[in-house]
Amino acid sequence: MATILALPTAECASVTDIANSNGSSIADIPFRSGGYGLEDYTNAFVASRDTNISPKEAYDSIKSSILFSPLSSARTTGRIPRALDLGAGAGVSTQFLYEMGYSIIDAVDWSGKAWERFVTEDPSSSCPPSVKFYEMDDERYRAEWRSEQAEKFDVIVYNFAVNDKKALEFAQELLAKDGRLLAPVNVQNDYWLKQAFKIYDSTGKVLWQTGDVGAW
Repeated sequence: MATILALPTAECASVTDIANSNGSSIADIPFRSGGYGLEDYTNAFVASRDTNISPKEAYDSIKSSILFSPLSSARTTGRIPRALDLGAGAGVSTQFLYEMGYSIIDAVDWSGKAWERFVTEDPSSSCPPSVKFYEMDDERYRAEWRSEQAEKFDVIVYNFAVNDKKALEFAQELLAKDGRLLAPVNVQNDYWLKQAFKIYDSTGKVLWQTGDVGAW
C-alpha cells in the first residue's frame, strides 16, 4: 500500500544534507519551529498575513493523555506513530506532536507563509525528512490521500474550527484502529462563534470534550 502522497510543498532536510552539514545521523535531528514558545494563553500570535499561532490552550489540549495512547498501540504492532496536523500554520502544533512521539507527520495548511517563515527560513528551526508540509486545505488533502490509498494515522489534530460531521468523517476514514482525532467543534452546525474541543476514536465516538471555548 502506498504511503506517500503527491510531492509535498516543503521538503525538510535529507539524510545527505544532514550528513554534509554536521555529520549528525537522522535520529539526531528533531523537528523544531521558530514559532514554538511564542504561544500565549488567551491570545493568538500573528505568524503571517494568513495565519495565527493559536492560544496556548489549544496546545495543552494536544498534550491530553488520551492522545498518548495511540503511541503504544502503534509501537506494539511495530509501526512508527503517524500524525496528521491540519492547520499546521507555523509548525507549533507539529512540534508538540513530534515531541510526544509522533515522528512521521503530514503537516497541512492552505497557506504556506507561516511554515516558510518559522520552519523553512528560521535559523533556529530544524526539520527531519519524516515531517512533510502540504500547502492545501483539508478536503484536498483527503482527496489526494484517498487517491494514493495512503496509510491511516494514529492521531489527527485540527487547529481550526470544524462542524461535527467533518470531524466524524475524518475520524472514521483516516484514523487507524486505535487512533484519536482532536478538533475544536462548533457547538451548533455552521455556528463559528463558539466551539468545544472533542476527541474522537476511529468509530466516531466522542471520548472526551471540554466546555465551550469561544470562537476559534
